[in-house]
Amino acid sequence: MGASAYSALVLGSSPKMYLKGQEASGLPQDASGNGNNMTSTAGGTPLYQQPGPMSDFGITLPFANFERASISTAVDNLTFEVWLRVIGYVTNGSLCGNNNVGSDGEEVLTDVGGGFQVVVQSVGFQSPSAFAFTASWVYVVVTRDATVWKYYVNGAVDTANAGTSTPISPTGTTHLGRSLGNNFVWAHFAYYETALSGAQVAAHYAASQAPDVTSLVSDTPVPILGRGASW
Repeated sequence: MGASAYSALVLGSSPKMYLKGQEASGLPQDASGNGNNMTSTAGGTPLYQQPGPMSDFGITLPFANFERASISTAVDNLTFEVWLRVIGYVTNGSLCGNNNVGSDGEEVLTDVGGGFQVVVQSVGFQSPSAFAFTASWVYVVVTRDATVWKYYVNGAVDTANAGTSTPISPTGTTHLGRSLGNNFVWAHFAYYETALSGAQVAAHYAASQAPDVTSLVSDTPVPILGRGASW
């Protein structure tokens, strides 16, 4: 699938942080150009270069998380974007977030219904997704646009109005996972200080489904017919 085309569209949408998850070891590095690399690991031991959602890799976080100091103080017009494959589903496991747990910011959690929801710290949970995770890779996008939270799954709207609660400006950590027992493989986590539009989300997903340019190049030489040659 189109990892290179997908990454190009993500970068063209100006993320604040973009962690592709292609590392063979160590901490995920930011591809956005903003230098927002992860700085620590907590919990279990990550497993690297697992089969990814496209022609690439993902990282398994069994009872573990990556984190760094909060990369944004935005409370509106923001986006979480990530590819996930859940291995061991546990309710109220943190998938990703930009917050200090229990006091400010926002994060995406696994939900009792088998899907996900946004929790706005110090305010409360938003509506859960209509979607429920399976063992397949899933493209999840959560936006907050002009006060309204919206969920997308695989490029299409899942929950058009998940709530409107306003988070307190984040001061804690930006993280993937929170050591709450969720066990999943992730790839291509991006955070934006803008709300991606429905058209952008659909375009990102469509790019992920297209063949990579490199996969269209054959290693088999094609004979060149000379003058007088016939088919």
